[in-house]
Amino acid sequence: MRFLCWLLVLVAGPTWAVEIEALSVVRKGRTFQTSAVFLVDVPREQVMRAATDFERMGDVNPAVVDTTVAPLASGETRVTTTLYDCVALVCRTVTLVEDVRHHATGRLSTRVVPSAGDFTGGGATWRFDETAHGTRVHYEGEIRPSFWVPRLLGTRAFKRSLRRQVTATAKHLEALSY
Repeated sequence: MRFLCWLLVLVAGPTWAVEIEALSVVRKGRTFQTSAVFLVDVPREQVMRAATDFERMGDVNPAVVDTTVAPLASGETRVTTTLYDCVALVCRTVTLVEDVRHHATGRLSTRVVPSAGDFTGGGATWRFDETAHGTRVHYEGEIRPSFWVPRLLGTRAFKRSLRRQVTATAKHLEALSY
């Protein structure tokens, strides 16, 4: 979710304010731990609706090449996403398979399915807090790729990519929420 380069930025329409309050990427062995807090100028319910519209993930994240969605007996939703991304000068197509749970509080949690896709583990939590002028989105996650990521390139390039992703995602969430 979101961990890869989202470069598409809206050109037409109103100008939306996106404020990144915090952003962190820490590498521990083969695992990347990420967190972000950002504000979007849209009511909480609309942001949550846009964030859980899995069939339209490509509208929120331009790196998404394909998405399949399947409900599970557990009440979770299995989301398989194929993404094409470039971190620094290294480009790659990867498949991310996650089981997503929508909690009654509105929080979303994901768990990577390690037996599928290009990641051996990970997961994320999204929380949406209403503010006076919109929604504060809290994201915390970790991801363990099954492929090699160069140590010197990895964390710094990943953080730059995450900043671009958060900005673009927030703008797209706002646009889709109207």
